[in-house]
Amino acid sequence: MMRHFTFFLFFAFLISCDSKNTFESPAESYFVKFYGEDGDHEGVDFISNSDGSFILLGNEKIVGDPLGRQIFVVKVDAQGMVIGEKKSFGLAGDDFAKDIELTPDGNIIIAGETQKASGDKDVYLIIISQNLELLNSKQIGLKTIDGLESDEEVNSISIIQSGFIVSGSTTAVKTTKVNDLRDALHIRLNNSLDPIDPATGLWKNSSGLDDSNDVLIKMFEINSSTYYGFGYTNTVRNSSRDYKYWAFSLGATGDPSNNGTDLLDVIGSEAEDEILSAVIESPIQAGEGFILSGIKTNSSDESQSFIVKLQKTLFVPGEDNVLAEESPTVLGNLENIIDISPYLVKRSNMTSLNQGGFLLLSGSKVLSNDKLNVSLFKISNTFLDTWQAPIFFGGAGDDFAGSVTELADGKIIIIGTMTLGGVTGQTKMVLMKLNSEGKLSD
Repeated sequence: MMRHFTFFLFFAFLISCDSKNTFESPAESYFVKFYGEDGDHEGVDFISNSDGSFILLGNEKIVGDPLGRQIFVVKVDAQGMVIGEKKSFGLAGDDFAKDIELTPDGNIIIAGETQKASGDKDVYLIIISQNLELLNSKQIGLKTIDGLESDEEVNSISIIQSGFIVSGSTTAVKTTKVNDLRDALHIRLNNSLDPIDPATGLWKNSSGLDDSNDVLIKMFEINSSTYYGFGYTNTVRNSSRDYKYWAFSLGATGDPSNNGTDLLDVIGSEAEDEILSAVIESPIQAGEGFILSGIKTNSSDESQSFIVKLQKTLFVPGEDNVLAEESPTVLGNLENIIDISPYLVKRSNMTSLNQGGFLLLSGSKVLSNDKLNVSLFKISNTFLDTWQAPIFFGGAGDDFAGSVTELADGKIIIIGTMTLGGVTGQTKMVLMKLNSEGKLSD
């Protein structure tokens, strides 16, 4: 039976398209603010600084701009007011921001892609200061076994002891098998953004399973000789091909030390496609381990959230690596949404809460407005629903989830994308500061 939902409807006609516009919230502590002038703007991710400010990451597409889609960065204070100027970064052609992290020296690293031609994207990395000044950048492309330009897609960047690892996928596969379309990408770089050259034998840029589409979402450094990777693959298991969560380990030189095929047979179902979206480390109060969140879709194109918890030390012979599997939320039919990137539609993000439990941010299509909405769920340490009903944010057009976190005082911060001005209006980066119950008032 369908439950009643709490739904915040943001009417697009109240807002034009400038960062100064905001809804009047019941308290100064909470707000909904939009960023971006004429054109489309997307909110992807953010970082929180110790002084209460935020660095917001997204993309913008200004009508008539010959550079195309650019990476869009905004620094705002604790009330969401812009500090200094909004900045755009990018190369000629379309660029795509995917992840932002705070480096140990207080600067910011951004990972994404730059598109040189159709089917030919390179990794694109940027380091900027807290004042949003460009400090360094790097474009990295691989080659196929035929010596042709390959297509690299980025999902995240991980900070390790001696640099960074970029996670994603590449068409620079190592076989000519018909279904071997993409391999997991794990490029390692030093602090100056110089890639470790595979020719030296010190690190391998990619790895994959046999005759399949393999995608890496996030890499974790366990120690100097062990790295855990989490992604998804559609390799054949038990004579069946479907997408499933995939965990594997790399050794000190980037070679697989365990390809994770045993886990493929115990996570998820062959009757559904499971696409991983994000990975976090579980805090002590929830029991240590790794929490994988994403979306599973059945043959009727109906989707649910899908959360898997793995133990902290993986691939130990004789141990059960899978601690829990749950699908706590119904997300509706996310397929066949016209002219929208699957990357936008199927984003799912989790964050742990200071007092235990988690927040789950996803896109969903279960409301009567028949549009994609941003949905926020609170779940327990065992991934069961905690709130009486989820909270939805949206309006007349499609709206997209970005990232979520909880601040030290319990307030919730969400970044995402909303369509303003009706169904065919412009999209804007949106930042929301909510109370601990996901509302705009105490």
